[in-house]
This record gives sequence, structure tokens and C-alpha cells, in this order.
Amino acid sequence: MAASIIEVFANCYGQFGLEAAIDHAPTVGINHLEVGLQAHTGHLVVPANATLTLASSQTEVEWVRQRLGSTGVSITTCYGGADVSTSEGRAAFKARLDLAAAIGARWFDCDMGHPEDKRLLYDGMLEVADYAQAKGLLICLETHPPLVTNAEVGLGTLRDLGHPNIHINWDSGNIYYYNEGIDGEAELRKIAPYVKHVHLKDCRKGHHEWFFPALGEGMVDLGEVRRILEDAGFDGPYSIEIEGVAGEKPLTLAERQDNVRRSIEHLRSVGY
Repeated sequence: MAASIIEVFANCYGQFGLEAAIDHAPTVGINHLEVGLQAHTGHLVVPANATLTLASSQTEVEWVRQRLGSTGVSITTCYGGADVSTSEGRAAFKARLDLAAAIGARWFDCDMGHPEDKRLLYDGMLEVADYAQAKGLLICLETHPPLVTNAEVGLGTLRDLGHPNIHINWDSGNIYYYNEGIDGEAELRKIAPYVKHVHLKDCRKGHHEWFFPALGEGMVDLGEVRRILEDAGFDGPYSIEIEGVAGEKPLTLAERQDNVRRSIEHLRSVGY
């Protein structure tokens, strides 16, 4: 089995964004990034000007390519979403796929909307999955409601769609955030054969508790997550995702860099 990739999600650097990720990741032994192709709001803030978006100019995209080349870092995964039940949403989703392909990504983690009419949603998902496949991108659905709230829901979504290019992005923190009283590792065992990408996120296993610190500072057994996936033949990327803690003060760049460093040290200590 091929060795899995360890990525850092550029969102870990918050408002310092993609440039900070490109510069810092190789200093801690990581040469692969996941990049969100839109702003992030809420407890974790990543402004649009700190990442690539559909509004980015060709000059900005080329600058990122050159910066990647000079540091030896590659973007292996992109993250984005849109309501693909609408023509506007499908166009935006396809444009993000175009951007992901242009910067060299292979995996695309995503949300695809939450409309009342599931048939419209599914039709849109199948269309963009075909488009992604033609671009050489694997679609991986985030561990979010309503499509992948937990293993049972996620397996149902995959059965309904039946598309060879729609897979699962397993988020080891979201499974607790969106479900009360659940065993995350037991859920992973049910769905592991369909997982093609992973967000490694730590937490205290609290339902709707925004507590996503550096890896190793919560309660998730990330070593067991690795063992379950390896047993299932997983060889895709593991992406470090640190979304922070509700109510904490704004972190400096040095503090964000230290969170990434400690997370990598924890992963190495549990067999990654």
C-alpha cells in the first residue's frame, strides 16, 4: 500500500492564510497543503484576501504557483462548496474545480448545499461529479449534515447517488460536533472503505461544542483513526485541521505556527 500524504489545511493559519502556510509547512516537514477556495467566517476567520477565491486574478494564481515552486510545497487538496441544486451554484462549483485543477490539486473536499428538494440536489451533485472526474479530481463529501451527518447517513447518500467519483472526507471532530453521544471510531469503521480523504481534527467530543485545538489536546484517539483506515486500505491524504476554540483570543502567527508544529509532533507520536 502506498504511503499516505500528510497535509496542513491552510485555514490553520487563520487570517495569515495561504502565504503563511506555504512558508511554514516545509519548516516542520510538511510539503502538502489543503487550500480553501473561499473565505471562512465564524469562530475561525480566513478572509478572502488570505486565500485563493473565484475573484482571484490570474496574476494572483500565478504568484501562488511560483511561491509553491520555490518552496517545494504542493497543493494536493482544495476545499469549497456551493448549492449545486441551482444553475448558479453548479457554475460556481465548476469554477472552483477549474481553479483546483489549475493549482495541481487531486482531491476536492466539499459541501453541496442544503435544499428541501433532494432530487434537485442529487442531480446537481451527479453533474459536478462528472465534471470533476474529467478534471482528474476526486469529490469527497464533508462530514456535515444533511449528506454525511454520520456513517449511516453518509452510506445512504452514497447508495442513492451511486457515482464512482463521489466519496467521503472523514472529519474526526465533526462526527462529534454534529452528533450527540456517538462513538466516532465505531462510525468510522462502518464507512472506512468509502473514505478517500481525512480531516484530522481533535475535540472534547462535545455536541455543538466549538473546541478544535492543536491535535493531541482533545480526546480523539487519532492513532486508532489511522489504524481503522489503514485496515480498510486507505492511502489518501490526512489533512491537519485546527479550527480553534470558541472564545479564545485572536492568535498570533507564531501561536498558529506552534499549533501546527505540536499537531505534527502528536501525529508522529501515534504512528503517522
